[in-house]
Amino acid sequence: MTEKIAYIYIMTNKSFSGHDWVKIGYAKDVEKRRKQLSTTSLPYPYEVFATYEIPESEHLGDKVLHKLITNLNPSLRLTENREFFEMTPQQAYELLKNLAIIHDREDKLVLNGSMISDKKASKKTAANKKIEEKPEESFYHYFGDEKAEVTLAIDTFTLKAGSAVRINLKPNNPELARQQKDLEDGILVGNDNEIGHVNKDRVFSSSSSAAKYVAGSSQSGMIYWKTRDGVLLKDYLESKSE
Repeated sequence: MTEKIAYIYIMTNKSFSGHDWVKIGYAKDVEKRRKQLSTTSLPYPYEVFATYEIPESEHLGDKVLHKLITNLNPSLRLTENREFFEMTPQQAYELLKNLAIIHDREDKLVLNGSMISDKKASKKTAANKKIEEKPEESFYHYFGDEKAEVTLAIDTFTLKAGSAVRINLKPNNPELARQQKDLEDGILVGNDNEIGHVNKDRVFSSSSSAAKYVAGSSQSGMIYWKTRDGVLLKDYLESKSE
């Protein structure tokens, strides 16, 4: 059965100008929800700052986050039982980011990059520019004498043909659905619980999704991949942003 998904979203509005206000809510269709909200009395439409994909739940993931914020600082909630909070979009995003890290779901977090205005955005842009200039920077993970290799370009991680992969045929694990499909299609060769190999390049949208595929289990890509000299991916990216 396909897992039903929904999203915790952070929205902003130009009408909030001069105030550090955000709206944090939950929706199965964020764009539909944005349009619904934009027909209200505010003169400007809402803009989506960030979204975090979660399994659809009757408990509504945003309510848990609202309670967490209120417990930390009750004064941040502008009006009781409403979804508006006094914080910058970046601060709200950091809350979502920390939740994603705790649940190892960083690949489910999407930031509307055109709205980033803080210093971190400038660093990220600089890092991306340097990566774009040298798209074939390679990172590795070793299984003894075997290794997996990914190359990094803008928002793309390519697992190179010949890379080693730890095969995991554990059922009902959606994170490994692609690994299992590649086994069926003959792209990944090997048997369960052993190191196999891919015979063609595989492209991923995040370092963590590439790491999960290679490891056969959930991993944080920022510390799973290393340069040939042993520098962690996260440290490499930080050095490029300086």
